[in-house]
Formats: sequence, C-alpha cells, structure tokens
Amino acid sequence: MEILLIIGLVAILVIAFGARALLFGDQSAIANRQNLARLITGGNQSSMLTDGSEMKGKTGKVHTVLKPSGKIIIDGQLYEASTWGEYLSAGTRIIVIGKAMGQTLRVRQLLPEDTTT
Repeated sequence: MEILLIIGLVAILVIAFGARALLFGDQSAIANRQNLARLITGGNQSSMLTDGSEMKGKTGKVHTVLKPSGKIIIDGQLYEASTWGEYLSAGTRIIVIGKAMGQTLRVRQLLPEDTTT
C-alpha cells in the first residue's frame, strides 16, 4: 500500500513540474529535459525522420548489437535501427535501406560491392 502511495506522489510531482515548464516556458527545465534525454539515450539521438528516404544509402556503424534492433551511428548521430532479422555486432558497418516502423531505420550489413562506384 505504501509503495502505491509513493508511486502516486512521484507521478504527481512529475506531472506538476512538466506542466510548469510547458505553461510558463521554464527554459532551465527544458534544457534539463534535453540533458536527461541525452543521458538516457547515450548521446545525441536523431528522431525527427520523415519517410527515411533522406537517409537511404547512408552508411554508418552499429553502436549497440542489432538483434535485430538496436542503435546505430551515422555522421556522429545516434539512430534507432533494425534489420530483417540478422544479428549484427557492435562496430559492424551498415547501410540504410529504408525506414521500418515509427522512427526506426531499416539497415543491413555493408557489403564490399556497396562501396564500389
């Protein structure tokens, strides 16, 4: 019973401080939220993808193991990505082949023939 009370109070505090930032434009709260997002995601994560076509053909590296989803890095930016079922280890070179669901990029391992011009 006590745990439910504690969870409820925490939820109320989170809602109250979030509403204050939205209503009054508390810039320090907004900056702290961005810092918190960086801490949670492990860096700068781009999540404002449209249809993924602007990313198609870009290459990068696997940041966290893709089994089949995880994080990749392209041009220093962190993105959510998934494969068609393949498992790719961290450091594996990848190429974007499209967009999966939501803000997730569809990728596959970069093959030697992908780099020939």
